[in-house]
Amino acid sequence: MDDEGRPASEAEAAKVLTAVKNGQTQVEKVPVTREGNTLSFALSSFSTVIVAGSVPSAATKLDEVYIKYNGVKYDLKDAPAKIPNFGYKDQMTLHVAASFGAGTDKTVSITLPEGLSFREDVQSSRQYVVNRTDATLAGKTISGVGADILGERQYNGTLTLRFHGQGESNDAKAVAFDVPIYSAWRNSRNGGLWESGTAWFYDKLPNSKVTEAPVVVKQSITNPDGSQTTNQNQLDELTMKNEEEKAYGKSWNSPLIPEIKEGGQMSGNESFWVKPLPNGGAYTNPAAYQYYSITYLAPEKAIFKGFKNPNPGSGASATPDYNGAPCTVTAPGNTTPDGKTVPTGYKAYTFTVRNEIISPKELTVYPMWSFPAIDYPAGTKVKISVDDVKVRYYGREYGNGVYENYDPSKYPSLTYEIKGEYEEVYALVNYQDARRITDGKVYDSTLYMGAPGYEFNQERSAGYFFLATEG
Repeated sequence: MDDEGRPASEAEAAKVLTAVKNGQTQVEKVPVTREGNTLSFALSSFSTVIVAGSVPSAATKLDEVYIKYNGVKYDLKDAPAKIPNFGYKDQMTLHVAASFGAGTDKTVSITLPEGLSFREDVQSSRQYVVNRTDATLAGKTISGVGADILGERQYNGTLTLRFHGQGESNDAKAVAFDVPIYSAWRNSRNGGLWESGTAWFYDKLPNSKVTEAPVVVKQSITNPDGSQTTNQNQLDELTMKNEEEKAYGKSWNSPLIPEIKEGGQMSGNESFWVKPLPNGGAYTNPAAYQYYSITYLAPEKAIFKGFKNPNPGSGASATPDYNGAPCTVTAPGNTTPDGKTVPTGYKAYTFTVRNEIISPKELTVYPMWSFPAIDYPAGTKVKISVDDVKVRYYGREYGNGVYENYDPSKYPSLTYEIKGEYEEVYALVNYQDARRITDGKVYDSTLYMGAPGYEFNQERSAGYFFLATEG
């Protein structure tokens, strides 16, 4: 071709080739790269150039590249290759069969973006798993290891398999292998154990945040003349099923009506939760959130006392409190940070977490309020309720003003009755009545009935005991 990119005629090309062979013109060797049927090279000092000499061998090619999922083969050589409805707890298997011609630096690489994970074999020096390789495999390397997102690692990146080449024993002519691939939340699996890691929710790959193709397979070889041949196939799109369930609940399980001593504090034994359950499973991994905000309503003159530790003696660090999110209090008639108007007679308490990974335990909290006797006399009924939940998971894309689809009709609430003043004095004992769990005490079968100078009531399942001592 000339310097304007016009192809030369066969006659002109033949003259140039003859001049090159006879040493009648300056010659500069230009490295050539082949991708499929396309040859690429960079021009330097020549005005006119002809490509002559060896052409990369067609023997180097990707023979089979497909993903098997739920018994269906998805051929990555048929573009655009797409997999619909991939489950969060599912595995797919990438199969690659490749041929190599003569040459060195023979490699096949597999690249996964965030949102997908290789399987990590913790029994084998924490290497990504590849199955069915043979003696032609010279080595395995990993680059771009693990997207670090919100402080948690995913098991993606580029896995490169290097095969023996020309001049080495076991020179690879044909290779085949399988690579298991998971969604990112199923980060690693160690023979027979439950899945570990973090629940990441992606609807589709690629997306505006993850622009890379979900799976890229690239073959490369250095040919005897120094040129390189590369071949590539890829999965163009992966759609994931939205199959996580939403859980709403509270812990009150006594047959008695929840009650609070007049002017006293709600027990703190009742928990509230609104959270996801990936795949509806009983065991839920920590989830990555862009945004998690929950608002409680409590009577206007009640006083928020913080969160209770559900396991006394386990230390303050065991108290679930939305990862220490600060509380925003909104007065009646005003608007909460999430845009809800607070009804008359109530205050709103909003806890908001941004860009954090939260465990299900941190979303199961034991909030406490006290009720001044002057405002809440005996017989008053008071209600604590979850009023609003706004959630966006990391990885999932949302429109303006759009959040996860939680059902407000399922938000938990509890109504308590304020009881008259009474005494419950426990001397040198932790005590809990099996029928009544609002006292928050730990069970102890030994009951100390008092000492001189003490006068008190003891409430037990058998009835009431009164002991008076004088002097």
